[in-house]
This record gives sequence, C-alpha cells and structure tokens, in this order.
Amino acid sequence: VGTGLAGVAVLVIARLASGIFGWRETRLAERLIPTTPAERSTFAFASCVSGAGEELAYRGFLLSLLVATFDAAWIAVLVSSLAFAILHAYQGPLGIVRTAVIGVIFAWAVLATGSVWPVVVGHIIINGVAGLVLGRWLLQRD
Repeated sequence: VGTGLAGVAVLVIARLASGIFGWRETRLAERLIPTTPAERSTFAFASCVSGAGEELAYRGFLLSLLVATFDAAWIAVLVSSLAFAILHAYQGPLGIVRTAVIGVIFAWAVLATGSVWPVVVGHIIINGVAGLVLGRWLLQRD
C-alpha cells in the first residue's frame, strides 16, 4: 500500500507541476480513462493484469537481471526505470518522467524488501486510482 500511495503522490505532484513545463496528457492517454460502467469494469481488470505483468517483467525479471549483471544497484535501478518509462511513451513527456520516477521508487522498494509483490500491489493501486478516481482531474487542462 505504501508503494501505491507513493506512486499516487507522484501522479498528483506531476499533475500540479505539469503546467510549468507545458506538458499535458496525450490524446491516447485521455481515451484510456473509462467513462461508462462497462469501461470502468474493464479498466479495473486491465489495471490488475497490467500492474502485475509490468512489475513481474520490469522489477521481477529485468531489475534482478541487471543487479546480477552490474556491481552497482543504482545502475540496475536507473536502466530498469528508464526501460519502464519508455514503455509509457504513449503518455508523452509527462508520462515518461512520471513513470521513470515511479520506476525508481518501485525498484528501490524491491531491493529493500527482496520481493516484487509490494510493488505489484502498488502498481495496481496506482492504475486504479489514476483511471477510476483521479482520471478526469489528471486530464484537466489549465
């Protein structure tokens, strides 16, 4: 839950700071926010699947591989977080930066706990809150 709250805090801070850089959500990201009850149900399911899948791939597999490859954990954290951020390039510069920061937080959480499961839960929380609770606010254009 702590990793989820940290990630939601990053979403809120990024939204508040986005005006400084003139960054907005992309049209594709806007289209992903559910509006109907059926879309909300599908989004909730997709949030669970994508959250678990991305964390198993980027923190469970890639981070572990990079830690074993490099002597410095920070290199593994940086490379895995950048790869994770690039996956979210469809969200534009705002999404890339936001996701890179969340990736760093999640990578350190995995290294600190020795488990990927806290960040799986955190990722699902972030996805759900971003799409089902804060979605419209995150999309507002100042």
